[in-house]
Amino acid sequence: MPPPSQPPSENSPPLVVDLDGTLLKTDLLWECLARRLRRNPFSIFPILFWWLRGRALLKQKLAERVSLDPAALPYHEPFLAWLRAQKSAGRKIILATASDQQMARAVARFVGIFDEVLASDGRMNLRGVNKLKVLTARFGERGFDYAGNSAADYAVWRGARRAIVVNAPRAVAQRATALAGAGEMFLENYSPLQIPRRFLSELFWHSGWLAALAAGLLLAAAFPNFAGWKLAGAAWIAPALLMFAARNKAKGERFWIGYGAGLVFWLVSLYWLLLMPAPVFNVLGWLALSAYLALFP
Repeated sequence: MPPPSQPPSENSPPLVVDLDGTLLKTDLLWECLARRLRRNPFSIFPILFWWLRGRALLKQKLAERVSLDPAALPYHEPFLAWLRAQKSAGRKIILATASDQQMARAVARFVGIFDEVLASDGRMNLRGVNKLKVLTARFGERGFDYAGNSAADYAVWRGARRAIVVNAPRAVAQRATALAGAGEMFLENYSPLQIPRRFLSELFWHSGWLAALAAGLLLAAAFPNFAGWKLAGAAWIAPALLMFAARNKAKGERFWIGYGAGLVFWLVSLYWLLLMPAPVFNVLGWLALSAYLALFP
């Protein structure tokens, strides 16, 4: 639990709150990436192109193509309860985030306590020094308290009056309080694996891909003399896994589940193409033929 603090007064400076990893126990960029890739794995190519043109543009493009339900996101509940108490006491609260403005505003509307939203706009990534410049221009040097969670927030804490540290390791909290005055700390239950765990779970488990890949391997193993094993019974399990993976999925997602299972099956089944004495071409032929035949499942 955070240490007790004095209630805000009318003269209290604005409280600026980071979104990714602070208000939320996740990062909207990685949430959008996982959802976009599970819908269409080949979208990795435009994603890489947008990324090369800048993170702000990448976030804007993903926000235009991915719909996130703010109610389904994981919030840092003790910190959010503290924010609500600050708001009830009359304090001005600003959401300042490197996430795209479209998604940031959706979260702000759902939470319902923010007076203003500052976010990336497709041109400027509102992070680190960029965020400090915007906040200093609006509120002045040391004219605001800032709640953040990572080393990327050090630049902002250098210009803040107090550092509120949320969902971060002790080392970040110590560094933050050295840069600005010590504020409230919300460090319980922090784990550096929160964001990657959610990303991988969304991409492989909730998408059904993991079950689909397992179905492809089991189907290949059901054929005679696969690696010296006899797993004919796996031919009954593979279709059941595919049905499980595809249940309650959109049509496009069901296609990729079937394609993924077929691709794994043919990559394993056509391994003998790699034994042909034609370097490079044997690999290209193996990949191309497997990719074509995978359309049929």
